[in-house]
Amino acid sequence: MALDNSHVAADNPWRFQSHPNPLGYQRLSEIRAPTFLMVGDRDVNGMQMIAETIHRKVQGSKYQVVRGADHIVNMSRTDEFNRLVLNFLSELG
Repeated sequence: MALDNSHVAADNPWRFQSHPNPLGYQRLSEIRAPTFLMVGDRDVNGMQMIAETIHRKVQGSKYQVVRGADHIVNMSRTDEFNRLVLNFLSELG
């Protein structure tokens, strides 16, 4: 599929280089949807910082650090991931 659609980038290599104005991270405070951020304590520091920043900027968001999990929490701590997501969803009613 990627090869079949590669002409899109080849025809206009700058197409994918445009940025929204304002930048998305500057609009995080506008998010009103229920938001749950989950990050593993073994993920790289940059990902942990991104999750914390989003949590601070999205009013009412829920934030969870999963001990012993890496970047792919749902694979490294499957049962805990499922429990946390189901709890979050059940809180929404």
